[in-house]
Amino acid sequence: MSHRPRPTAPPCTCSATAVWSTGSARKDSMPAAWRIAIDWLAGKPLRTALLATAVALASSLIVAVSSGVASVNAAFRLRAEGAVGAADLRLERVGAAPFGHEALEMVQSWPEVAVAAPRTERALPLRNPRTNDVEVAVGRGVDPILEQQLHDLPLLTGRWLSAADEIVLDEALARRLHAAVGDTLDVQRLGQPLQLRVVGVTMPSPLGEPLRPPAYVSMDTLSLIANESPANRQFVQIDMALRQGVDPIAFARRMQERLPKGLLLRPTARILANVHKNLRANQLGLLIVSVMAFLATAFIILTGLTTSVSERLRELGVLRCVGAARGQILLSQLLVGLIIGGLGAITGTPAGIGLAYVASRVYREQLSAGLHLSALGVTLGLGGAIASGLLAAAAPAVAASRVSPLTALTNRARPPSRTGLALTATLGLLLILAQLAAATLPRDPQVVYWLWVLLGAPAMFTGYFLLGVPVALLIATFIAPLLATALRIPLGLLRSGAQQTPYRHGFTAGSLMLGLAIMVNVWTDGQALLRDWIGAIQFPDAFVHALRGMSVEDRAKVDALPFVEATSAVTLLGVRTTAFGVRALRDVGTTFVAFEPESFFRMTKLRFVEGDESSALAALRHGGAVLVAREFQVARNVHVGDTITLFHNDKPYTFTIAGVVESPGLDIASRYFEIGQERQRLALHAVFGTQDDLRRLFGVRVVHLLQIDLADDVDDQTAIRRIRQTLGGTLLAAGSGREIKQRIRDIGARALRVLSAVAVVAIVIASLGVGSVIAAGVRSRSAQLGVLRAVGADAALLRRAILAETLTIALTACMLGTAMGVQASMMSNRLNRSLAGLSLRLIVPAAPVAVGWLIVVAAALLAAAGPALAASRKAPRALLSEHGS
Repeated sequence: MSHRPRPTAPPCTCSATAVWSTGSARKDSMPAAWRIAIDWLAGKPLRTALLATAVALASSLIVAVSSGVASVNAAFRLRAEGAVGAADLRLERVGAAPFGHEALEMVQSWPEVAVAAPRTERALPLRNPRTNDVEVAVGRGVDPILEQQLHDLPLLTGRWLSAADEIVLDEALARRLHAAVGDTLDVQRLGQPLQLRVVGVTMPSPLGEPLRPPAYVSMDTLSLIANESPANRQFVQIDMALRQGVDPIAFARRMQERLPKGLLLRPTARILANVHKNLRANQLGLLIVSVMAFLATAFIILTGLTTSVSERLRELGVLRCVGAARGQILLSQLLVGLIIGGLGAITGTPAGIGLAYVASRVYREQLSAGLHLSALGVTLGLGGAIASGLLAAAAPAVAASRVSPLTALTNRARPPSRTGLALTATLGLLLILAQLAAATLPRDPQVVYWLWVLLGAPAMFTGYFLLGVPVALLIATFIAPLLATALRIPLGLLRSGAQQTPYRHGFTAGSLMLGLAIMVNVWTDGQALLRDWIGAIQFPDAFVHALRGMSVEDRAKVDALPFVEATSAVTLLGVRTTAFGVRALRDVGTTFVAFEPESFFRMTKLRFVEGDESSALAALRHGGAVLVAREFQVARNVHVGDTITLFHNDKPYTFTIAGVVESPGLDIASRYFEIGQERQRLALHAVFGTQDDLRRLFGVRVVHLLQIDLADDVDDQTAIRRIRQTLGGTLLAAGSGREIKQRIRDIGARALRVLSAVAVVAIVIASLGVGSVIAAGVRSRSAQLGVLRAVGADAALLRRAILAETLTIALTACMLGTAMGVQASMMSNRLNRSLAGLSLRLIVPAAPVAVGWLIVVAAALLAAAGPALAASRKAPRALLSEHGS
């Protein structure tokens, strides 16, 4: 009796099948899984390289940006700590006005004070005789010995001053004068000529170049320049070091009660605490950006690994036939994700550090503290890369482990189930709706913010990623016929890719959409701020700003100019409020703008949102009343007759609201003139009160800002030039409302360009996944392409078909990215309204969005060009044999 031969398993081409033995499967699971993973990656080296490169780029971007931010923060911290130095307390006048010699004598009489280092401040007109450059600096008079005991300002070159004929320049001042260490500068003054020798140059401010950069000289020299006797010196601050064992906070609280009204004694620890709190708030933004970047990277890897599982389904069946356990298959796919993430981490993190180092060398003068690596950024770069690989590998690993041998050997591919497609679309929509609900249902803006950060943003991103699957099918159904006609390719060939592998196409588009979403969101928000906030402010014609106060004589000079029709004196004082910002992150204050009611109303055309000018004027004259900017009403729903509490030096002051007005932007104008000055608190918007209340409650009598009404027959440039000539040799700075608004717009435009560059980088990273998916699609349809070539289709048709398929993916990404960017802008408007009081219109700018679409399409087509060219160069037999293999 003859016996029929027993059927044998198909021959296996996988090298990993040699790892199994008759021993314990559990014992050999780790080596076997490692071998399968390595064989899996080695079989697709180009795809592995593309996925690892995407992870590496994301990792390097996070590390480079975080280290750059850390270096800027370190430079700011170094400058702030250098300015405070070893001082425990600082005495200043409220409103930054100077004060007399009596305060210094009082401080020196306190037995708890070990060192008291005063500073004076005067205009210092300098000329470099070598270049004939002239500049008016902020002259800071110091006692060189006491100053060096308490402060350690970082120097770019040279040394600290030690003699009366020496001067230390700010870097910006040295650059404007073209002066270097060793040069001799002339002091432009009436009387006997005076020369100062440059002995040092300080590091530049990381906050930007000030309009009036400082220079340091001895107090005696500055008094000589100003023709001021030592007894009549006016000080701007006194820093103090206390004797050992004295508690600065308790001492300041006790001595504050003995000080005359208007003088403020602050512990330097509180000054630095505000600085550090503002710097720490930047870490949350970095964390959010990192999570979004690595989520996008995880989606790219997920698409690539899912594609690999579907391609190697037959091989999985062979592995199961020869004894591979489900756990080994599961573990092998997780190891694939781990290896890809690890490769990206070990290459991307050093690359990011290298980029940060190059930037620190290029901008070494601004980054005075040198390169500072961000521990959080490096951790996110390493951990995020590895986590994104493991997270992305989880779903393909589960899918691979669930493959049965018989199913794998008899089916190379299965059509997607309608149930799965419906579930994917439903889950995506639910996540998007969950974000919208979190943005609209809570009434507390603090809750809304944290829901957005912790849940809303990730849910929205994941929802749109999942929604890419049904959108890709819709594109294939409705847009593909137009593309097929335009490119002269068979409609069935174009549709088959998306219809057979909708998850592959949809997830690839979802990965590609993030960069476009960032661009849409950034430009929509940025233009809304410039248009609806800055653009809506009606600045006065011109300003004169005085940080330390304006004298009666200087104001009279301005009033005497023939083209000046009227002026109004304004004082600005920073106060604290609970109306704005995220309280857990940083203190956001506001500005108390004090004015002379009659002249202010006469020349400032205030638009009342609530209330009227006559009743408001009566309430202001009575005292204890303020006008509030419209943003207060938007953020906190306050009305005329309500009270508002402001805090200064931790003391509450309650005012009655006499009107709600459109802000004339005086607080913004003041900050424009103070660019480069260190600020311990962020301030938004303004409340408007009287000079009488400011003197009565806070003891402030100084004028910081003079708003000017110009004649109609003079242009801004001519008027500002004449005003600056009139005030030459002083520390007063002049500018026009139009100039300030244009400067703000220029700053905003630069910020938009920088953020757009980040969006383009995100698109480039995602395009690497496009190339991988297109290559997989070509391989899976190689038989179809081979038959087309065999029956007469030329190579150009194949190239057009592959690029058209890529175009459908790019169009899907464009639609998803635009929609997600608009939804993110809706959320931004919600937060701007509730946290900053800004009512912004949602207008999507067409030009930036169109540019974003072009960049997405170009990046996708460029990534697909390689696989398209490779496929078109293969002979029909090669394509058919590739399918058979």
